[in-house]
Amino acid sequence: MNYDESILVCASLLHDIGKIENRTNIRISHEELGFKFLKDNLIGADNRLLDLVRYHHTDENHLPEYLKKDNNFLMLLDILKNADALSASHDRDDKVKSEEITKKIKKIFNEIKLGENLKTEEEYFPPYTLNKFLDEVESNNSSIFNFKDDGTLEYNNIYREITHYFTKFNLVDLPYNKSKINTLNSILIATTRFIPSAFYYSEPNVPLYDHLKMTATISQILYRLRNTNEKRILLIHGDIIGIQNYIFRYFKSSSTDDKGTKRLRGRSLMIKLINDSVINYILDELNLYQFNVLFDSSDKFFILCNYSQDNIDKLLKIRENIERFLFQEFRDINISLVWKENDIKILNSEELSEFIQDVIDEAGKRKYKLLNSQRFHSGFFILNSDINRLCDKCGLRPAKDDNTCDMCKLEEDIGQRIVKIKNIYKTDVPLSDVYVKFEYGDKRYVYNLDLEKINDCKHVEIISINDFEYPEIIEKSKLPNTTFSWRFILQGNYIPKENNISKTINDLVCFKEIKKGRSCSYLAISKGDMDNMGVILRKGFISRKSHNDEKYGYNFTKYSAFSFYTNIFFTLILNKIAKSHEIYIAYSGGDDLVAIGEISQMLLFLNELNRRFREWFSNPYLTISVGVAMFDATYPLWKGINIAEEELNRSKLNDKNRITIFDNTMKWGHMSNDEFEIYMDLSEKITQAIKDRKVSKRFNYFLLELSRYSPNTKIHHRSIKKVMIPDPYLSYYLKRNWNGDDSERDNLMVSILNNFDHVSFSSIYSILKLRKEELENERRKVMEVK
Repeated sequence: MNYDESILVCASLLHDIGKIENRTNIRISHEELGFKFLKDNLIGADNRLLDLVRYHHTDENHLPEYLKKDNNFLMLLDILKNADALSASHDRDDKVKSEEITKKIKKIFNEIKLGENLKTEEEYFPPYTLNKFLDEVESNNSSIFNFKDDGTLEYNNIYREITHYFTKFNLVDLPYNKSKINTLNSILIATTRFIPSAFYYSEPNVPLYDHLKMTATISQILYRLRNTNEKRILLIHGDIIGIQNYIFRYFKSSSTDDKGTKRLRGRSLMIKLINDSVINYILDELNLYQFNVLFDSSDKFFILCNYSQDNIDKLLKIRENIERFLFQEFRDINISLVWKENDIKILNSEELSEFIQDVIDEAGKRKYKLLNSQRFHSGFFILNSDINRLCDKCGLRPAKDDNTCDMCKLEEDIGQRIVKIKNIYKTDVPLSDVYVKFEYGDKRYVYNLDLEKINDCKHVEIISINDFEYPEIIEKSKLPNTTFSWRFILQGNYIPKENNISKTINDLVCFKEIKKGRSCSYLAISKGDMDNMGVILRKGFISRKSHNDEKYGYNFTKYSAFSFYTNIFFTLILNKIAKSHEIYIAYSGGDDLVAIGEISQMLLFLNELNRRFREWFSNPYLTISVGVAMFDATYPLWKGINIAEEELNRSKLNDKNRITIFDNTMKWGHMSNDEFEIYMDLSEKITQAIKDRKVSKRFNYFLLELSRYSPNTKIHHRSIKKVMIPDPYLSYYLKRNWNGDDSERDNLMVSILNNFDHVSFSSIYSILKLRKEELENERRKVMEVK
């Protein structure tokens, strides 16, 4: 380890730490406050680290005499200043100033424009730590969607919490310990991701953490290239392929077996672990840190570092080792790993978005190459000739005595254990009976779901799942030869439970107490995906050089912030919505999702998802499309997800920002009237009229038949006969069959006629709700008898 580089990157990560206290104490500079904070809380800190933080805005002529003579310090300080300036100009424009202190961070989503000049309201995220944010999500506090208070109290809480982190974690030898630098990175994510980097600036839309991370990354790059004439960066991108086939693969064409739900959970987590292991392998081989990871979701990532031929040679070997291992162990899933170099000046160039898009396009080409590679059939698969049968669960690997392969058994074990744990433990040796091992070349990464043999390990990295508390295991462990580091991952992973026991997918739709007749409702799979992500990458962000001038701009800090806040929605907020409606989150990849649940609950879930999406993103250019498949509980999930994929494609082809369900593609969300919500409300009116016995259940079937004659009905469901004006037919039916007040009848008729295009959706939804209520009533009767 190069100690000068370690000192530099630590100082870069901490150089603006004083801005937290500076928000409520403007009489003292953030440099002095940062110096004091570190002196008080970073016991035994290297003096060079403290001086770099203290003097990172000081001219060389005004430095203390002892520092003016220290050429090594002056070199490090110069790099830090250049990195800070490059990072600052990279994530904001320092020319636009205001006299007011900016305490709240403006939503980065407000900076996106994709076409016509639609009005976007300026809204702000709350200045919370991630701990506080998660608490407010769980308590349904609406302030998480638009914070309107001053924020002074919140900054005091942030200061206390970051002090608590520094006290709990032993950071004494911070600059000389890579794992502790990575732990510091996690602490900064947990405490500074919801506060702005800019102080007096009018566009406070970049988090303090993203500025600190970018400064540390640029400092490292400049240090490693200090003796070269050409300053070039390397952007590395990974994108997992085959996710849907892997998660929902079921070899036998029949219903999901009794362990299918556990296997589904295990496979969903496995995607995250594959992504994480690849990232860590690259970081280790190129001697990088977690702050070099610009963005990391469940299935893709970007890493930024210095260019060198040595790094290129290593990446070629890294890719070969990764592809070989994943092909051999997982068969149908792999990762497209690509990289491109460019001059460091690209960071502040208008061509940056094109550079990033080139990298993404290269990953797409690599995906195609992998999917059609002969290596699937030649040197990568090593199958024994004496295999008698393949696994019933995946059809890819040799089966054991129970007709299940070792991998599917492991996925089932992970799925059973994951609902009971908060942490995963990454080591280089197995420490429990349930673990996942990745072997890339001579590197081994073992993800343990428990710590049963901790004495066998020198270092343990604790990875918390959606949890930002200080891990108690560090305090409880008294092992002198074991060191710990900590980070966390965000995961969309909600699993419905009853009495703290996980429900199976069948439990969501079937009433086991009913022994005769139909005992199950219908299952639904929803597949959702944010629209226009490629366009956002290319030219979504607005860069303002003055109050009246704006142009399209793009940079890594804005993209990192955008990706993080998007990931927050598709993990923490998504989990909360799913919990409210008993919905199983099968997969969430940062800007997309797959959810499973009972059909009527699924529609309520999607209605709230749509509403919360609008509140969180607060921008008419940012939308989501969804496709929904409904089927019997015995129908194979892998077939259901394929249907949901087809329905999602219909939503995308119909101008996007749509939901497709029951052969109806409806508008929802920002840039249009929310047809989905309107037809949900209409279904409720029809259902209530039937429950109040004002009209019979046959009314829903009459509406379905009438809708078949509409010219707006999908071609293969349309009758040859056309009814251009349904008014007389509906009026005649209701006047003959209505048992209530005439004004209520007329109001219902007007509601139906005003929203007739997708009335079949409202009718089907009403039928399904009434059927489910009948099942619930039947179950109550059975339970009362017992």
